[in-house]
Amino acid sequence: MSNLPIKLQRQVHFYETDAMKVVHHTNYLRYFEEGRVAWGFDRGIISLTPGADITHLAVLDIRARYLKPLIFADKFEITVQAKLERLRLTFQYRLIRDGVVTTVGESVHVPLGEDLKLKPWNETVKNIFRSEAWTETWL
Repeated sequence: MSNLPIKLQRQVHFYETDAMKVVHHTNYLRYFEEGRVAWGFDRGIISLTPGADITHLAVLDIRARYLKPLIFADKFEITVQAKLERLRLTFQYRLIRDGVVTTVGESVHVPLGEDLKLKPWNETVKNIFRSEAWTETWL
C-alpha cells in the first residue's frame, strides 16, 4: 500500500471510440472509475473477501474537462488522488498521453451502508486518509 497517487496504464480500445476513432466522452467516466477502483484496491478499502465490511460509495458530483482527445490505440496513464473531508470523499483524475494531460476530472462520493443510508467512515479508512498525498488540485 502506498500513499502516493495511483498510476494505471491503459490503452484505448476500438469499442470506446466513435466513427472518427475518437474516444466517446462517456468513456472518460469509465476510465475514472477504473482508476478509482485501482486506488481502492491499493489502499485496502475495496475487498473481495466474503464477510468484509461493505461500504458503498454514492456519487454526489462528477466533472470532466476534455483538453485533448484520446484516439483508438493511444496508450495513456490514469493518475488518481483522493482526499477525505468529513463524509465526502473526493477523487481527482488526470489522463496523460506521452507526457501531455488530455483530461482532468473529479468525483465526489459519500459512504452508504447496505441500507443505503449515510454511514460514517471507520477508523481504518480515516487513518488511510491521514497519510494520503494530495499533490495539487488538477481541476
